[in-house]
Amino acid sequence: MIKCTSIFLVLAACGCAHTTRPLTLAHEIEVPKQWRTGSESPHHPDFGVIQRRGWWIAVERYMEDIEFDDPSPLVMSGWPEEAAGGADGYYYARERMEQLIRSFGKQRVSEYIHKFKLAGRK
Repeated sequence: MIKCTSIFLVLAACGCAHTTRPLTLAHEIEVPKQWRTGSESPHHPDFGVIQRRGWWIAVERYMEDIEFDDPSPLVMSGWPEEAAGGADGYYYARERMEQLIRSFGKQRVSEYIHKFKLAGRK
């Protein structure tokens, strides 16, 4: 009984260890507490919208050149939410793109992200 249980646990652990992440740009936006809805001014931009803008700026740069490498942060001007959101989105997109390139290779990632470029032109 113990032998069967240990074999099952080893197989389960090996199977979980080799699970690959899907090739996707899906991501979560975490909005810092100070930028959430209900802040002091209703005229301030939405942090999540600005973060997505920073995200897509980075992805578009990878669309133009999959070899893109610029370690400097994205600087956006405007309200503090805009500056923080744009920089966060840009940083997280660069991290995600580098992770996808390590996992799937430059060629496959390049083909995948160009689907978004073609979809945007239609």
